[in-house]
Amino acid sequence: MATSRFCMTLDDSASFVSFLIERYSSHFVPDRSVSPPPFPRYTSLAEVESQIDTELNVCRFHVLSPQWEQFPLVMQEINANDGQQFFAVSLRCGGPSFDLLLSRAWTDGVQKWIVAGHFVDYSHYIVDHAFLTDPALYRTVQRPASMELAHKDVRNYFRRNGCRSVCREEGHTGPWILSGALKQYESGIWLREGDWHYDPTRNASRTRRST
Repeated sequence: MATSRFCMTLDDSASFVSFLIERYSSHFVPDRSVSPPPFPRYTSLAEVESQIDTELNVCRFHVLSPQWEQFPLVMQEINANDGQQFFAVSLRCGGPSFDLLLSRAWTDGVQKWIVAGHFVDYSHYIVDHAFLTDPALYRTVQRPASMELAHKDVRNYFRRNGCRSVCREEGHTGPWILSGALKQYESGIWLREGDWHYDPTRNASRTRRST
């Protein structure tokens, strides 16, 4: 499994989505929907931004490309404990696809913060759900070399357009901070995951911030 974490503003996210479309002719499939499959496939920034605008909390996509897609994504019906019913893409099934979770901004009173997102791929993917009825049909494919190269390209994109961070509380390496999020940080907005806060490595401090 290869994971890249990042803090982005909406403008940063738009630039990143545009990069994936221009570089890889990427298609973006929403992670979930109240409507049954087939899910929409977004191929333009405007379509992706429209989906982002409809998601109040979490915005997640499965990123496909003609360079690595081999099988249809697999959808499943979810009946949640809170009574919600929806359909979702099965993680690591079909595709293959990257799992893209975008950053989101939150506010608690006067304090604002950006929650890190992620860009993930896996060493192998399950072809479909046929094995659920017959274990003998369990089939996997290795991560295509094109995905590995694309992920390296994404990391180079983050390096060109941002900087690394470090955790204030623990000192471990944190998510990439893209340029827009860095400006937000400099204006006083926190960058965080759970109770951990992150600073750019160039002015990092392990002094604990109050939450």
